[in-house]
Amino acid sequence: MIKLLPPAYAHCLATCFNVWLRECRFPDFWKVARIVTLNKLKAGIPKPDQTRPISLLPTHSKLFEKIILEKTKSWAESNQLIPVEQS
Repeated sequence: MIKLLPPAYAHCLATCFNVWLRECRFPDFWKVARIVTLNKLKAGIPKPDQTRPISLLPTHSKLFEKIILEKTKSWAESNQLIPVEQS
């Protein structure tokens, strides 16, 4: 979905991500998950024991976490902190 946004939005988002990385910040509102329940049944109104909860995180939060993961992996590899057996 983010790929479909205009380039100006992507540039703005990249700028925000870079500022937050530089300042070691993570927006507080991205740390809050929305919990919804899914029906285990194919049809009908479920009882509470026939549902399962899932947590939904903001998409921007997941993207930012992925960037942090890639930067961390790159740093660990360039500093030879990952044994060859694990790469």
